[in-house]
Amino acid sequence: MPSQTRFLVSAAVLCLIAGVARADGPPVIGFWDRLPATAPGRIAGPAVAKPDFIFTNVRLSERTRFTAFRDEGSSLSVMCCLEVSDLQPFEVEAIIAKYHYESDEADHLRSIKGLPFVYAAHPTERSSWSTFMGVVLAGDKDPTDLSPYWAPVIGARVADGDIQGHAIKLAHGTVLLHGRYATGSDKDKETDVFVIDGKTWTVSSLVMPTE
Repeated sequence: MPSQTRFLVSAAVLCLIAGVARADGPPVIGFWDRLPATAPGRIAGPAVAKPDFIFTNVRLSERTRFTAFRDEGSSLSVMCCLEVSDLQPFEVEAIIAKYHYESDEADHLRSIKGLPFVYAAHPTERSSWSTFMGVVLAGDKDPTDLSPYWAPVIGARVADGDIQGHAIKLAHGTVLLHGRYATGSDKDKETDVFVIDGKTWTVSSLVMPTE
């Protein structure tokens, strides 16, 4: 699967709240990470699980539906959607141990900075998926497909009609989402910068191999 785009998020109307996300507050921002897992010692597969995780900037206080986005260059498109229903966040080391992740996956998970909360997630109803979302999740039927996938998410319902270019119109205002790529000496590191109400939130992680 091709490498995923890194994102710069600017949301002048969002306020950064410490601790817990409120129902009447701004939507949570983060990203979706899908990491296929193999049996211990069998890094070539087949996959025994394909868990989905949502990393967030604040702790969730309620069941939350997340919209995932794909950057198509001149504009964004909605992939849709994942949901977190279990509000108990995971420790990264517990995830690594549970799924017996090897070095690439373990290093990637341990390297994530700026999104301190991680939750188990699951795709929502199939009728909400875009065609591309269906392509990504079609790999569930193929245990030899070990491709990881990641994409930016917002904890709100968004339709393609709410997007103009890289601007996403929400009830709380407009979020701007722009691609950013790691280059030079940091080619193996992705850095996402969230600018929220004038405050900067930097997210970084090691780039996962995609083949």
